[in-house]
Amino acid sequence: MKIEEKIKLSKEYYLSNKTSCIKERKENIIKLKNLLLKYKSEFNEAFKKDFNKCEFDVFNTEFLLIIDECNYMIKNINKLTKIKRKKTSNLTFLQKAIYSLNHME
Repeated sequence: MKIEEKIKLSKEYYLSNKTSCIKERKENIIKLKNLLLKYKSEFNEAFKKDFNKCEFDVFNTEFLLIIDECNYMIKNINKLTKIKRKKTSNLTFLQKAIYSLNHME
């Protein structure tokens, strides 16, 4: 598959609004984590080939960080994506009113 085709597919996927669904995001993070665990040896080989890093360095400085970030996002994605209401300041209350009137059409 050519790069242009991959970019087109990525754009279509993004425009389909599947990325806005929290459940879909969580599933994708879980898939990413599982793929990383499945292809750990290929991950190590790529770092050895590209950066001449030993397996221990790759595991400690790259692999564990990504796995920890995946675990954190899986655990906290609902809290992190929750809509939070903020008070408007006295300087911007008119801007909010104008913004909401323009987008009601």
